[in-house]
Amino acid sequence: MSEALRDLGEGLVLRRGRAADAEALAAFNADVLRPQDATEPNATMAAWTRDLFTGRHPTFTPDQATVVEHRPSGAIVSSALLISQTWSFAGVPIRVGQPELVGTHIDYRGRGLVRAQFEVLHRWSADRGHQLQAIAGIPWFYRQFGYELALARGGGPAVPISNLIPLPRQDSPAYRFRPLREEDLDFAVDLDTHACARSLMTVPRDAGLWRYELMGRSADSAIRQEMRIIESAEGDPVGLLTHAPRLSGVRFDVTGWELKPGVSWSVPS
Repeated sequence: MSEALRDLGEGLVLRRGRAADAEALAAFNADVLRPQDATEPNATMAAWTRDLFTGRHPTFTPDQATVVEHRPSGAIVSSALLISQTWSFAGVPIRVGQPELVGTHIDYRGRGLVRAQFEVLHRWSADRGHQLQAIAGIPWFYRQFGYELALARGGGPAVPISNLIPLPRQDSPAYRFRPLREEDLDFAVDLDTHACARSLMTVPRDAGLWRYELMGRSADSAIRQEMRIIESAEGDPVGLLTHAPRLSGVRFDVTGWELKPGVSWSVPS
């Protein structure tokens, strides 16, 4: 499989990614994909990139990335990648392509490098039978490549900590939390299937994806989640809680909370 996809002129070549790009691309994304006022590279973006390029992800391999390389120096100046997913609409599976980690070095912006890469990603997506593409990013920026705002992502109620009423201390609480373990993966899949049945549009996870969430992400990855089993006092798993591993400013994000059928959501008295 040829790596070179297109000569962009001025010493720039658009090519496929490769496993050997992992460290250089991790450093590139850490530098480019950081808040504008940040003084240091974003280590969480580096970890996310490095994880994807290890080859452990169930639906992504390094050759599904595009890289614009300045051949005289060997420097990466722009990059993007495409992750294949399966979504569900009212129980009907939909093949989806998700562009991610899109960035260009500040000295090379305004040259159409992202557009050239999106032309490739869109072609790859069509070849894989994707029925739609989805990107979570800057809405106005990606409209120029054919994307429109379609679904709200994230969100939910915000509860000030002052409004939380501490439960009375119990010597023998009815439920407790512990980390998700590999032997819990089948339970996580079943619980996820149960949760998805309540929503029109969902992104189901099979055992492979749950295993990657548990074991494939580095501790400092930008998108890693903490995953906790809720179990009864007898040690039986009854639910799953996922949350961000760190505070976002003063905010603590709970990203998922599900109980198995037959377990009450009410706090036991």
